[in-house]
Formats: sequence, C-alpha cells, structure tokens
Amino acid sequence: MKLIRKVMMLGVLCLSIALVGCQNKTEALTSSVTIKDKASFKPMNETIDYKEDYVYEYLGLKFSLSQNIKEAMNNKSLVMLDSQSALNEKLRYAFLSFNKVSRKQQDAVVQNMNEYMKWEKNLERSGTIGMYKKGMSEKEITELTQCTYHKKIGISHDGQYSYYISYQNDAFKRELEQCHIEIIDRLEENDNGFVLKEKNDLENTEVFYKIDKCVSVLKKMLEEAVAARNADIHIIKAQTALGKTEQYAEIVKNWIGKKFIIAVPTIKLQREVAERIEAKGVECEITESMYTKIAQLGLPDLEEKLNKDFSKGFTKRGKKTILEYKKEHMDELSPRQLEIFNEILKKRKIGYSGARCIVTTHALFLMKELYKMQDYEIIIDEDLLMTLFHFTSSLPLSDIEKLLELPFIDADNREQLERILELDNEETLQVNFTSLSESVLEKLYEQRNEFTGPVPKLFDSTHVIMCKNKKEIVFIKKYDFGDCSKMTILSATADRALYEDYFSGKTINFREVYKAEYKGKVLQYTAHTLSRAFFNKNGGTDVLEEIKEKYIGDIPIITFKMLAPDSESHFGKTAGFNVYRGMDIAVIGTPHNSPVLYELVGAMLGYDTSGSLHRYRVERGGYSFPMMSYDDGKMRNMQLFFIESELEQAVGRARLLRENCTVYVFSNYPCQQAEIIENPYLRVKTEEDTEKNEDEIIQNETMEY
Repeated sequence: MKLIRKVMMLGVLCLSIALVGCQNKTEALTSSVTIKDKASFKPMNETIDYKEDYVYEYLGLKFSLSQNIKEAMNNKSLVMLDSQSALNEKLRYAFLSFNKVSRKQQDAVVQNMNEYMKWEKNLERSGTIGMYKKGMSEKEITELTQCTYHKKIGISHDGQYSYYISYQNDAFKRELEQCHIEIIDRLEENDNGFVLKEKNDLENTEVFYKIDKCVSVLKKMLEEAVAARNADIHIIKAQTALGKTEQYAEIVKNWIGKKFIIAVPTIKLQREVAERIEAKGVECEITESMYTKIAQLGLPDLEEKLNKDFSKGFTKRGKKTILEYKKEHMDELSPRQLEIFNEILKKRKIGYSGARCIVTTHALFLMKELYKMQDYEIIIDEDLLMTLFHFTSSLPLSDIEKLLELPFIDADNREQLERILELDNEETLQVNFTSLSESVLEKLYEQRNEFTGPVPKLFDSTHVIMCKNKKEIVFIKKYDFGDCSKMTILSATADRALYEDYFSGKTINFREVYKAEYKGKVLQYTAHTLSRAFFNKNGGTDVLEEIKEKYIGDIPIITFKMLAPDSESHFGKTAGFNVYRGMDIAVIGTPHNSPVLYELVGAMLGYDTSGSLHRYRVERGGYSFPMMSYDDGKMRNMQLFFIESELEQAVGRARLLRENCTVYVFSNYPCQQAEIIENPYLRVKTEEDTEKNEDEIIQNETMEY
C-alpha cells in the first residue's frame, strides 16, 4: 500500500522561475519549468504528474480528473502544464492546461529554454482549467488558453476572479465536466507571486491548517449558504468534530427573521440538537412519527399490529388502524391513553406550533416531503445521500406473480409488473408505476396475508433490479427535489459528483473546508479484508476475540451488527453517535455492500451498470491500494463512497480532531490520516489466493449491516 506523505504545511516552497517574468500579456507558457543546472532535459519530465487530487490553495482550486483524462496522462498521450501571468505584475490569470503529445514529443530532449518553449508551443491544446481577473474578456481568455470555447464555473470568494473551463471541442468539454472541480477559499499570494504550487510538493504532501482557521472557514461558508437567495443545493464538506452543530445552532439563534428546518440522521440526535438550540433561547418543534407516540400507550397488541402492517409496506394506513383500535377498545382505555390517541389522530401539519425551528430526522424529512416547505431555511446535518441510497426494499418474485392475479391492478401497473418478471439476473429497470388509489390500497390491505414483502412500496419505487438467485427483486425510489427551493447539507463524507448526479435538475454549490490535522491518531491494520464474508468464513466472533486479545483489550468496538447485535453503534448506525468522544476505540471490518446495491444505485443515477467487479489498483485519498472495483469511473467512485463513508463516520466517533486518543482500525481500506501497519495479524490462512478470495468476498456481501 503506497501512502502519500502527509505533513503540516508551514509555508510555501520557493521556486526558481526562469520564464514567467518575461511573458507577453497574451502569451501564456509553463511557469514552473527551469533549466538551471541542467545541460539538457526531457520536457516530458517537467510536466505535472498524475495524482488523485490537486489542491492549489493560492489559486483557489481543488480538483480531481475524469477517468479518461487520468488514463491519458498515465499513458503519456496527454500532459498537464501550468501557466500564470508575469510575477512582476498583479495576478491576472493562472491555469492548468491539458495537451496532446505525439510519440516524437514524448521522447524529445531539449538543450535550452528556447527549445523547451518551441516544444510546448507545438503541443496540441485540448483544454484548460483556470482563474482570470474579473472583467477579462473571452477574447483575451481565448488568446491565453489557445481554446475556442469557454464555460464559467464560478467566481472567487472575494469576487475578484472568475473561473473557467476552456476547450476545443464538445468531447473534451464532457471530460472537463466530469472532473470534480471545487472553488475553495484562496490564500493570499506568497512573496514570489507564484500561485501554482510546486508539483513535487503536491504529489507528496497534504496540507493541514490550524483548527481555529478551519472553524472560521466553516462559519463563513455556512453563513454564506444561509444568506444565499438562490434555489441551489449548498453542500459544505467538513471534518467530523469541527463543530457543525454549534455553528448552525448559532445561526438559528442569531437569524431572527428566518424559520429553520434541521434534519439529522437519528431520533437520539434529533433530541440532542433540539436541546442545544433551545438552550440558546429558540423554541423548537420536534417531529414525531405516530409509531413513536404509540410506544407511549403501553399497548403491545396495537404495536404488534402496526409493526406488522409497517413491515408489509402499509405505512400510509397507520392512522386508520389506530382509529379502528381506539373504537374497538374505547371502554378499556385510560384517560391518559385516550389523550395520546387524540394527539396521534389530530390532523395537524408540521409547523403547527409556530416555533421558529423544526428539528426532524432524515427519514421524516423525506417521508413528509419537508423539502417543499418554502418558508423555511433547510439545513441537513450529515450526508443525505447515505440515507437516500439505503432506502431499499425487496419482494419475492412470488409476490409479483400474485399481484398479477388481482383484478383491481390496473393495466399500466400490470404492464410494469410483467416487465419486471422478464428481467435477466442483475438486470435493472426504471419503472413508472401509477400511484395506488385509497380504494385499491384498501383492497390490497385486505389481501395482505397473501404477501411476504412490502407490496405497496413497490408502486412508489422508480428503479428495480432482478436477483434470480434469490428469487426476488430489490427496488428503490429516486426522490424528485424539483420543488425544493434550497437546502444546505453539512457532511464529512459528501461527494460532489454523486450529489450532482442525484440532484441533476438543481445547481450544486459544493465547498470543502480546509482540513485540520488530528490531535489523536489512527493506527490501521490492513493485512486482511475483514468483510462480512471474511468473518462468516473464519468463525465470526472468534476473529473478533483474537483481535481483542492481541491488540485492543476491552475498548469499545464498532463493527458489523451481526458480530455485536447488542451494541448501541455499528456500521450503518454511527452518524451522530457521540458517546465515544475522547475514548480509545476500535473499528473492525470493511463495510462492503452487495453488487446488487451498487448496481441499483448506479441505475438510479444513470450510470453504466453493465460492468462487473475486477481487481484494480485504486488511487484514493492519498493512498494507492488493490481492491475489487468497477472499470467505470462513476461506479467505482460510488462504491468507494459507500465504504469510506461508513469507515470515516466510525472513526469520527472518537472525535480525533479535538481529542488525544487512538482509533485502531482493522480493514484493508485505508482511512484518512492513518498510520498503516501492513503485517499479517491473524492466524487465519484463507487469503493465500488473494484475488480469488477477495472476489468471493465482494460478490457474497449482503446489503444489511
């Protein structure tokens, strides 16, 4: 496993720049090339090396490249160069260019800078990513970039510069649009005026900032997002423990003229957040599902009936079931029980209280379509996509066959059901069901005992995948946020590309807060996969006990639910869980998902799901490591997002950013800022044939945590 060096950046490296001070105003050539102390050199050796992410703090840009550009740079058919305006004048422009290289140009050797300049001028320009002084005309940008077409992608946070992608044709435009480009806060220029960091430093260093600076940037970004009057989706990516809750709680307190909806992952966190906001003198309304209120009644027979209906997908019928029970048992109910029944059955919309802040959960936020409440400023705490991507259900094929036998299923829905049954194994389908009327839903409810799974949910789904080996389908709903006026999402794991693909009709304003170095540390053991399938194959809890005995003792553990069924926190249930703050903890396992889930989500996002998992060397987050993944770049990115989101959330429970404690990670997927230990640490010998074993592991993962 290759690790990119991570250090605290204390200053900017001084560069010897021979060219840039004598450039013409409209002639841009590579600025970082110098031939000092060189009798001759290959220009190809002076181009910018491929890496997973590029961060130019003085340019105000962070980006990663499309899969095709990556491959072209790796095979040397495309080179990346940097260019900026003369250092003896105020910064006018700076950009990165992509240039086609012939075989002859790849092998060329030059003797002096004039020969180098000639070599560079003869390259075929494909496109650029850059920053230009406000007011600069597209004609000037064309002259500088040698590109015919330009697309504005944003402005600097001080409003003084505009950012553009430039290109020669639509094909390369599409490649640039697939790059993940973020405009970040631009640092003040250093003394030498060079805004394009030295490439060797970029290759080996991750820049960290003091935590106070990061908190200040988070505060500024959040205030700007709340103040924005557009209908964009504002996403702020910020490390766990940076203080997101405190920052938005202060905004709720101070922004007296606004009403807020705060959506958090869990009921427990919902109550904690409401308490923190109310402690600042702001009244909060806490949303509750009827199922939460029912628990207060102390009526296990009613709870059992509702849970059974819920498991069968009849969630919209809950109030009717409760009303029927109340009428049947009126004489047996206490005054307090009757009072609770009346509260549950009362028809009142969310926001009835007039409170300035509504605190809800992700699930209720989506179920009640609170994103349509135009009068509220919406803040989503933690990654909404992780919630949306896990809203899956399954049905046995026998249930679909039974549905086709029912006379009240209309022709359009019958056609959709028939199309599903025609699918091949792991084939996906976008479905277009007609919503069930109340009368049809009631008829279906009468037939509920004939079905195994949540039949009504299928008619609310948008995408289906066939699993013939299990004789079932898995389905998911893609929500339409077209009526959403605006949302601000705060997350440590947000991925820009995935948000852009899910919210395809909305403008995504994606910003990432500077990273701070952990106060604590991560010790990671990477020799074994430790997937669910690995545990199942090697004795499950026996492996857990071996790790405890040899390495961690009795410290708290976050792992798969199947290994710790009584644990309060496990993979899939870590967000917002703060009990382990400042404690040494262990995170054990690699939370792979089934290819079925990846392909279903991929179909929902419009990705190419035809490929299968193969062994690749993956470059991610400063690490290079082998794993089973997809050839398609979008599918691969989505798969890695699932895995690292779970791991980073689990590691984040210790609050390493502010606490001097240690998190022990046992997984072959590298975590951020981890000290990697590659030596085998288990007695098991099932991974001698690594490729075969890992393929088996991934293919046999389940979707449940």
